[in-house]
Amino acid sequence: SSGINAEYGGVYAVLPLSPDRMVTGGADFSVRLWNTRHEADCSLLSGPREIIGRQAYRKSIIKDVEVIQAEEDIAVSYTESKGLTQPSPSHHHVVTDLAFVKTTQPCLVSVDMGGIIKIWK
Repeated sequence: SSGINAEYGGVYAVLPLSPDRMVTGGADFSVRLWNTRHEADCSLLSGPREIIGRQAYRKSIIKDVEVIQAEEDIAVSYTESKGLTQPSPSHHHVVTDLAFVKTTQPCLVSVDMGGIIKIWK
């Protein structure tokens, strides 16, 4: 079987996409796409800070259970803002709900404890 390891308090929302793929929302303010068969296809869609490059994931066995874990951030970039800035694509609170909506194009919707709703195309 496969498992998911989330740091900083765990996973608060899980949205299954297929038997092997899911999206999670976590206490670390992140939205992640998981592929339980191929860790190279896992990705961080949104996190509490800008990630440059791709976050690495690895498979391991913990107490006879196969898990996929996110590695440390490859590089982190913080930007100073002057004047007006665009809204952050990241959540600033725990991500509590996820939904997949089909309109003219499929969209992922994520909601955090602060009441912010993000729509991902």
